Amino acid sequence: MFDTTIQPIDTTLNVPSEESIQAAKEGGPPVNLELQLLMGILLPLGQNGQPVGAPYGVLRVPLNKEGAISLGKALLESAENLPDTVRSDLAVASSMADVNKVAAGLGQFS
Repeated sequence: MFDTTIQPIDTTLNVPSEESIQAAKEGGPPVNLELQLLMGILLPLGQNGQPVGAPYGVLRVPLNKEGAISLGKALLESAENLPDTVRSDLAVASSMADVNKVAAGLGQFS
């Protein structure tokens, strides 16, 4: 047994096409923004047990107009209070050898 951390590795925002937005304005199907988070798990498989990040799935969060505006304001306000340099303790594979170690380590759990 070991300790692990689950955290986002990458974040993207999917925006509907202009055509979809225009169609929704004219009574077509509703559209949303979609916040997409690539999630990873830290496994102690690097040198000296250093954690290595392994992607394991994607979370998709639909946001309507009001939700997107509210989240945007909260993110902006919070981000302005952060220091200019933000460091992450997320360790990622730096070589194929590390990727192979993660794959082998994950095989232990199947």
